[in-house]
Amino acid sequence: MSYVIKKYSNRKLYDTERRRYTTIAEIGELVKSGREGIQVVESSTGADITASIMAQVILEDEKTEQPAVSMDTLKRLIQQGEKSIRGLADKVAPKVPESIRTWVAEGRKATDKGLRFVKEESEDIRKEIQRMRKRIVAQLSERAVTALYPHGPSRKDITELTAKIEVLNRKLESLNGIWRPRAEKPARRSPGQE
Repeated sequence: MSYVIKKYSNRKLYDTERRRYTTIAEIGELVKSGREGIQVVESSTGADITASIMAQVILEDEKTEQPAVSMDTLKRLIQQGEKSIRGLADKVAPKVPESIRTWVAEGRKATDKGLRFVKEESEDIRKEIQRMRKRIVAQLSERAVTALYPHGPSRKDITELTAKIEVLNRKLESLNGIWRPRAEKPARRSPGQE
């Protein structure tokens, strides 16, 4: 779908998509942001003047920034016209696939590194969430016991008592090996029960 900008006879540019007047600099920003299908047309005739406007965008950029192309190169391009542009394209074209392969490889490395980082961080976050969950469950259990038994023992008291009982059980087991209970005396029988 085309992104149409109309140029009026008063030299004003109207952006039909954003429904407002625009500037050469704003058109340049659209192009730099990757906007596809930009088309500039004369409002009165409908003639496509996109190439002319894009040249103005480059010219405006050259005024505000450090020129990307030397003045001598620009003069040669103008003097030699289409032939020099084709020659430049023929020089650059063979290098493009290798540049793309390099960018893709670097992108993959960055992606792999990013994925490893996310995996490590998510594992740390998962462990922290488990620790938090345990703390919350312990706090909620303590509150529940306190709410149910406001005058009863706390969870801490129960834990301490359980530990003491276990110590006593171990002592009893160790004593059990040494101490044997006395045999119970047989119950007295009344006469006649024999």
